[in-house]
Amino acid sequence: SLDLIIKYCDMAGGKPGYALRYTGKGTLDGRPCYVVERELPYTGVDGPYPDRRLVVYLDAEWLVPVGVYAYADAEKEELLGSYVQINVEFNTGLTDADF
Repeated sequence: SLDLIIKYCDMAGGKPGYALRYTGKGTLDGRPCYVVERELPYTGVDGPYPDRRLVVYLDAEWLVPVGVYAYADAEKEELLGSYVQINVEFNTGLTDADF
């Protein structure tokens, strides 16, 4: 997720219609998050960019994206897709031998 977010930020950086901003704190699945929004010069499904506005919820403790919402419009009315990770657990005791 982060690789794709960075890829499209790099592609659009400095172009009209591009913005990346921290919009505040939020919660997702009861976890505190930082909310970041990215806007791209989206021209539709056949254009080079996947969305107009992306809203990313970064878990405040783990700093990983736990929720991503992609919209076709800046007003966040036309949802293109989303994913949310809940009940995330790290350091579950697995070793290299478990894989």
